Amino acid sequence: MRVILILFTIIFNLNSFSQSKKEQIEILNSRVDSLNIVLNSEKNTSSEKSNKISDLTTKITNQESTINTLNTNLSQLKSELQTSKSETSSKQQAISELLSQLNIKTDSLILIQLELSELKKNAQYTDLPTPYYSLYDACETSLDKCWKLGLCWDEDLMDYSTIHRSEMLFTYFPKKNSQCSDSTTYRLTPLGEPGGFAIWQYKNSNISIQVRLLLVETGFGYQLYDVRITNSLVNDCQPINFTGKY
Repeated sequence: MRVILILFTIIFNLNSFSQSKKEQIEILNSRVDSLNIVLNSEKNTSSEKSNKISDLTTKITNQESTINTLNTNLSQLKSELQTSKSETSSKQQAISELLSQLNIKTDSLILIQLELSELKKNAQYTDLPTPYYSLYDACETSLDKCWKLGLCWDEDLMDYSTIHRSEMLFTYFPKKNSQCSDSTTYRLTPLGEPGGFAIWQYKNSNISIQVRLLLVETGFGYQLYDVRITNSLVNDCQPINFTGKY
């Protein structure tokens, strides 16, 4: 009987132990499953991060390639800019040389114009007839809208009795840089010596010029008294209306 009791006790303990082990195994299996779930989740998360890292690496590589391309373009632009600066400097130097040459030529042209003006001034009477006796010259300082007056009379002959019968010349120099001839000469006809004056006159449909010489007791016998000009046309090529006493 005692043996049976012992056997029963042993069998009961074994059964209890077996039940405890089974529960422990189930608990462990449950923990393993939980760990597997966590592990799989971590794997998925890790895979997603790996994909993101791969995408970022690709983007970084592309950005680096773009930066390299931009750096290359920048180097080319800097080289072109340097070349352009060099060309600009050469052109500026060439322009400076041309301006210097232009200044020299301008100075030379001014000298030539001054010489030409002087030649014209010295050659005022080259177109006048011979003999010629100057009565009045308003062109001593400039040949710009001026006039001069003289007689076709030979002073060397000293024949004063022919003065009042000699032809008088009124020469007009128009405004410079105009579309006119260099000068215009009007031939005045003597009208005699009425009232103590010797009178000369030129007249056409547009212009009338009258000159009076006062009879005086001198060797020459005459003195310029007045000049009267009447012109119905207004232009730069002909003298304007004018009255002057001398």
